[in-house]
Amino acid sequence: MLLLELAQFFIFLHHHRRSWHKDLLTPLRITTRKSILNATLPAQSGTLLLLRMVTDSYHLEWHMYLRFMVVATIIMLFVSLLAATSLVLPLPSFIALLACAMGIALWLRRSIEKSYFKNSHILFLTGSGVYLCRVFIFWTILRATDTSVTFAEASYFAVITNTLAQFPITPGNVGVREALFGLLSPYLMLPRSVGVLIGAIFQVLRIAVYALIMVGGDFMNNRRRSRSELSLPTESASTQ
Repeated sequence: MLLLELAQFFIFLHHHRRSWHKDLLTPLRITTRKSILNATLPAQSGTLLLLRMVTDSYHLEWHMYLRFMVVATIIMLFVSLLAATSLVLPLPSFIALLACAMGIALWLRRSIEKSYFKNSHILFLTGSGVYLCRVFIFWTILRATDTSVTFAEASYFAVITNTLAQFPITPGNVGVREALFGLLSPYLMLPRSVGVLIGAIFQVLRIAVYALIMVGGDFMNNRRRSRSELSLPTESASTQ
């Protein structure tokens, strides 16, 4: 899931013709920080707090990243809507709806040159990938708790999480997600406690994994900075 979130940030950089191939560490640090802060602070505060880091690193205006995130949020909500319809519509109808969605995304790519909606088709693919990763994660957590579920049943939890991620009500939606999971569980013939439990496990695992990656990225960045500082006296001495 982190790789797909990184891909979304690369789309933003590519739109503004900023190079990221030579420095993958900075996008990684920005993405992990944003995810952790958004998982612990209310109302997408992580995105707002990292505006300075994005603008300083790539010399862009702060409102550019905000506008991109608004477009990405709209597309992620559209992915959630499609995922919800897949649970109620017959397969042929859903495939036709999916084809129409991709057609609209490709039309936006050709019709809109400067707007971030030009990248709708790629953002739709990465957003769908994030949703499918969440389905797999919830299916794995449920299987680990010795609960027999199908991917279709696990997708109900993924739809809720995917939607709440765009509109955080509490810090990291803690309590809200678990309450909705508890209400959903009886519909899937599961105890309410199972729904509450998997919501908590998902939150803890996500923060722990992203925090480990963030610490590793900071360590590598500090090491790279130390090496560059050590090389400066050598270069100045050689020029003299």
